[in-house]
Amino acid sequence: MIIFGGVDGTGVWNNDKYAKTFEYSFVRILYNSWTAGPRNYERGPVTADNKLSDYTYFSALRTYRHVLSNWKASESAVFLAGYSRGGAAVIEVAKWLKNKGIPVECLILFDPVDRTGQMGLPWKDTPIADTVKTIVYAKRMKSAKSRESFGNCGLRMWNGERTPYKEFFATHGGLGGVPWTEPKTGGFIDEGPPDFKTRVTVAMDRAGANAVQKWSFDLVMDALLECEERLSEPDDPAKQPGANPRRPGQEPKIHVVQPGDWLSKIAITYYGDMNKWRVIYDHPQNRRTIGANPNLIKPGQRLLIP
Repeated sequence: MIIFGGVDGTGVWNNDKYAKTFEYSFVRILYNSWTAGPRNYERGPVTADNKLSDYTYFSALRTYRHVLSNWKASESAVFLAGYSRGGAAVIEVAKWLKNKGIPVECLILFDPVDRTGQMGLPWKDTPIADTVKTIVYAKRMKSAKSRESFGNCGLRMWNGERTPYKEFFATHGGLGGVPWTEPKTGGFIDEGPPDFKTRVTVAMDRAGANAVQKWSFDLVMDALLECEERLSEPDDPAKQPGANPRRPGQEPKIHVVQPGDWLSKIAITYYGDMNKWRVIYDHPQNRRTIGANPNLIKPGQRLLIP
């Protein structure tokens, strides 16, 4: 049984209008297509985060309670997804679950932000808990000049290291599956106050949203299949997350980098744990191949899998 909890992004006060706007958001799509176990979806807060029923905090709390009510040790796993302030909410849920001894199999973040301070009080950016096994983090590029005043949250892991993420050229809306349909003025999208005009056209935003969906959903599917396989054979140590699939004495594997690869994805493939990307990067041979920036790997590079 794989439990899903999703919290969507900031939107209008009216629930019907909100549902229409977010009908095809990435969190909503994941929720609608979820068949692996109990699922829960929370709409995001209003702009001022002052609608009591939809406070970011209460959305997080309902998600947390949903997991607790369905969790069965050794039989369950947890997938959490959040967009915008919903991302801040599920980061907080992962921390709360850690205190209950419940790990998060996959934390899916679409451009998470925390603008009201309801999460990680007071005004504190909650780090990613060490009980999160796989992170899928899509972040907008600074060059898009979208919602520059928002910043991002969840950029640090529990140990202070930078959270692995992938950047996309799209607006904040496009990162969550809610791309703009027409610009307010001129060719570039104008998001209004406080940041106004972006460097993104409607066509660019749609293309960026499509790229985010393909990248993130592929990773989520990989994590889901691995999780289902492990839960079907819970007593097999080789199926446990983070287990090295190589047998003792077996020669190290060589991975040839393919288009669309990144170290976290490769770590999931070989170790079942995206956080082991550094094991790959820290091997001296791989550091010489990759260079100083672990986020810049190139197709055709040959990486040793320790």
